[in-house]
Amino acid sequence: MQLRDEFEERVNAELDRATATHGPMRSAHEAYGIILEEFEEWWADVKANNAPQGFQELVQLAAMVRRCAREVYHNGAGLTVSESEERPW
Repeated sequence: MQLRDEFEERVNAELDRATATHGPMRSAHEAYGIILEEFEEWWADVKANNAPQGFQELVQLAAMVRRCAREVYHNGAGLTVSESEERPW
Protein backbone atom coordinates (compact mmCIF):
# COMPACT_ATOMS: atom_id res chain seq x y z
CA MET A 1 0.00 0.00 0.00
CA GLN A 2 1.35 3.42 -0.90
CA LEU A 3 1.80 6.03 1.83
CA ARG A 4 -0.88 8.25 0.29
CA ASP A 5 -3.41 5.42 0.38
CA GLU A 6 -2.46 4.42 3.91
CA PHE A 7 -2.71 8.03 5.08
CA GLU A 8 -6.15 8.50 3.48
CA GLU A 9 -7.37 5.21 4.93
CA ARG A 10 -6.23 6.21 8.42
CA VAL A 11 -7.69 9.71 8.10
CA ASN A 12 -11.06 8.30 7.04
CA ALA A 13 -11.03 5.80 9.93
CA GLU A 14 -10.16 8.56 12.42
CA LEU A 15 -12.84 10.80 10.94
CA ASP A 16 -15.46 8.08 11.40
CA ARG A 17 -14.26 7.25 14.92
CA ALA A 18 -14.19 10.88 16.10
CA THR A 19 -17.59 11.68 14.62
CA ALA A 20 -19.18 8.59 16.19
CA THR A 21 -17.57 9.32 19.56
CA HIS A 22 -18.02 13.10 19.76
CA GLY A 23 -20.79 13.99 17.32
CA PRO A 24 -20.53 16.88 14.88
CA MET A 25 -18.52 20.03 15.49
CA ARG A 26 -20.89 22.83 16.44
CA SER A 27 -18.88 25.92 15.57
CA ALA A 28 -15.67 27.25 14.11
CA HIS A 29 -14.56 28.09 17.66
CA GLU A 30 -14.95 24.47 18.74
CA ALA A 31 -13.14 23.31 15.60
CA TYR A 32 -10.31 25.76 16.29
CA GLY A 33 -9.78 24.34 19.77
CA ILE A 34 -9.74 20.76 18.53
CA ILE A 35 -7.44 21.51 15.59
CA LEU A 36 -5.09 23.53 17.80
CA GLU A 37 -4.86 20.65 20.28
CA GLU A 38 -4.03 18.17 17.52
CA PHE A 39 -1.49 20.57 16.03
CA GLU A 40 0.23 21.06 19.39
CA GLU A 41 0.39 17.28 19.92
CA TRP A 42 1.96 16.89 16.47
CA TRP A 43 4.42 19.71 17.16
CA ALA A 44 5.48 18.07 20.45
CA ASP A 45 6.26 14.89 18.51
CA VAL A 46 8.23 16.85 15.92
CA LYS A 47 10.35 18.43 18.65
CA ALA A 48 10.84 15.02 20.30
CA ASN A 49 11.79 13.49 16.92
CA ASN A 50 9.05 10.87 17.39
CA ALA A 51 8.16 10.10 13.78
CA PRO A 52 5.72 7.20 14.36
CA GLN A 53 3.60 9.15 16.84
CA GLY A 54 3.99 12.29 14.73
CA PHE A 55 2.47 10.45 11.78
CA GLN A 56 -0.51 9.42 13.92
CA GLU A 57 -0.95 13.01 15.09
CA LEU A 58 -0.91 14.17 11.46
CA VAL A 59 -3.66 11.66 10.74
CA GLN A 60 -5.73 13.07 13.60
CA LEU A 61 -5.00 16.65 12.55
CA ALA A 62 -6.03 15.97 8.95
CA ALA A 63 -9.22 14.26 10.11
CA MET A 64 -10.15 17.22 12.33
CA VAL A 65 -9.49 19.72 9.53
CA ARG A 66 -11.69 17.64 7.24
CA ARG A 67 -14.40 17.48 9.95
CA CYS A 68 -14.30 21.25 10.29
CA ALA A 69 -14.63 21.75 6.53
CA ARG A 70 -17.50 19.28 6.33
CA GLU A 71 -19.41 19.96 9.54
CA VAL A 72 -18.85 23.66 10.17
CA TYR A 73 -18.39 25.21 6.75
CA HIS A 74 -20.10 22.82 4.34
CA ASN A 75 -23.14 21.87 6.44
CA GLY A 76 -23.43 25.25 8.10
CA ALA A 77 -22.83 27.41 5.04
CA GLY A 78 -26.14 26.83 3.32
CA LEU A 79 -24.48 25.52 0.17
CA THR A 80 -26.64 24.25 -2.61
CA VAL A 81 -26.13 20.75 -3.98
CA SER A 82 -24.37 22.06 -7.08
CA GLU A 83 -21.97 24.12 -4.97
CA SER A 84 -21.19 21.21 -2.69
CA GLU A 85 -20.43 18.90 -5.61
CA GLU A 86 -17.55 21.18 -6.55
CA ARG A 87 -15.90 20.67 -3.17
CA PRO A 88 -14.00 17.46 -2.35
CA TRP A 89 -15.29 17.13 1.19
